[in-house]
Amino acid sequence: MIHDQGFVFSTDKNQLFIQSAQLRSKIATLSHTLEYRIHQQFSCGEDSAKLQDIYRFLKIAEHINEQTRLMYFTSTPLLKQSCPQWLEHIHHADQQISQYLAQVSVNNVHHLALPNVDFEALRRYQVPAEAQQEAIAAQSFINKLDIIYLSLCELKNQSSTITNPTIVKPIVLTWKWRDIISKLTSQMTLKSSYFRHALRGTLSLTTGLIVVRLLISILVFGR
Repeated sequence: MIHDQGFVFSTDKNQLFIQSAQLRSKIATLSHTLEYRIHQQFSCGEDSAKLQDIYRFLKIAEHINEQTRLMYFTSTPLLKQSCPQWLEHIHHADQQISQYLAQVSVNNVHHLALPNVDFEALRRYQVPAEAQQEAIAAQSFINKLDIIYLSLCELKNQSSTITNPTIVKPIVLTWKWRDIISKLTSQMTLKSSYFRHALRGTLSLTTGLIVVRLLISILVFGR
């Protein structure tokens, strides 16, 4: 969305670079934090189709974030005058992809419609000879936008989460003590978020019990 300003406003490229760099840095920080937490889950034996999809979404998001690094484009007065319709089509395609990125998630990727963008038609547009030099930057922008679009197609086509839960199977509980013991022992580490949560709860309850007993003793024996 920040890069799309080059089509609409007379944007200062330096300010655009600063804003874009700040956003990329913020996204990278969040991505690293999320990736660390996912690896924690994997190391604790947690694995599911949903978790795999989240990790795959994360890697594609990082790839898209990297692709925006060289997407700077500000249309020149000559290009605006010579190819207003072409620039409008590029702008519209960028808006469609930006809106899709803002809405897509692991839960809705299969029923959220991917925008239909004809990149070949954008590339085939006949640019007047006097504006050919200015059109190079726009063609580069289209190529980057196409790479992002292909990443979104990959995101939609390779999801491993069950998407058609129309067949309801009976729930069968089977108790396998070896699996239960193995699961418990794998969580007995400070790397496990479940173990840390249980440890915090235990310490809080123990501390609370000691404080209550101490107050009762003071009240009883103080009299």
